[in-house]
Amino acid sequence: MAGIDGSEENAGAVVTPDSLKRALGLGLKAANYLARNDVWSFFDGLSDLITTEPTLTNVNDFRAVLVLQPVFSIPALPPRAQDNRPRIRPLDRG
Repeated sequence: MAGIDGSEENAGAVVTPDSLKRALGLGLKAANYLARNDVWSFFDGLSDLITTEPTLTNVNDFRAVLVLQPVFSIPALPPRAQDNRPRIRPLDRG
């Protein structure tokens, strides 16, 4: 049926900067839930599941990520050397 995503009632979960800290305070170890492919129980334990009524639409998956500060930086790649290889041109069949 359109507008129902998967076999569960939730439409996803909210992750906040304090999610892992709250999880540890509740004795929830994220790595254990990931190893069992059971993030539903993890976020249910945090009360962070998003639950909606069926929308009767088919909008596929939506993910939003907000990055306020870079977590790490990627070093710049060195400039590419000039490519002096001869070019192969197609034959003129005119």
